[in-house]
Amino acid sequence: EDKKEAREAIGESGAQAVSDLARAFEEKPSMAKRIHNSTFFHAFIYTVIAANAVQIGVELDFKPVEGSFEAKIFLGLEMAASGIFLLEALFCLYVLRKSYFRDLFNCLDLVIV
Repeated sequence: EDKKEAREAIGESGAQAVSDLARAFEEKPSMAKRIHNSTFFHAFIYTVIAANAVQIGVELDFKPVEGSFEAKIFLGLEMAASGIFLLEALFCLYVLRKSYFRDLFNCLDLVIV
């Protein structure tokens, strides 16, 4: 009954557009899914991980004075990497939904982030 009233209110073409839109959201190989599965996305994340590891090592060897310009640079780099890791985790949660938690490495990644 409600569907019939909605169809009458927006017309057949409007109802078809809403139906098509709902189907598009339910089906995935969306843009997000294609990005998530791309080699570039994974290469970018691995590059950030490697750069962050090098940055942490350099910071430990360099031991900048707290509050110095160098310490602020290291803090900024660390915060940028953490932000990227957080966005990556949220993006993967969005794309994979419940299946995200089926992979133990994803769970470990989420706990670390």
